[in-house]
Amino acid sequence: MIENLDDYWDYLTHPAHVRTIEFGASLLEDLVTYDTTDDPDPEIGEKIALLQEPFAKQPESDPLARELPSYKA
Repeated sequence: MIENLDDYWDYLTHPAHVRTIEFGASLLEDLVTYDTTDDPDPEIGEKIALLQEPFAKQPESDPLARELPSYKA
């Protein structure tokens, strides 16, 4: 379970997660991802988006964006 935003960042950037995405992207045609949370913070969506921003700004470094014909995060 991811307890906080630091844990979420560790998950996003963990080498095992990155390798899984790189491998899994080759098996998919389409993918839609989303994050769910029970955090009561009304700004949690913006905070999560900020963590994901480096990947969105450099899509060539994101294997999902690079490999899939259809990918929405």
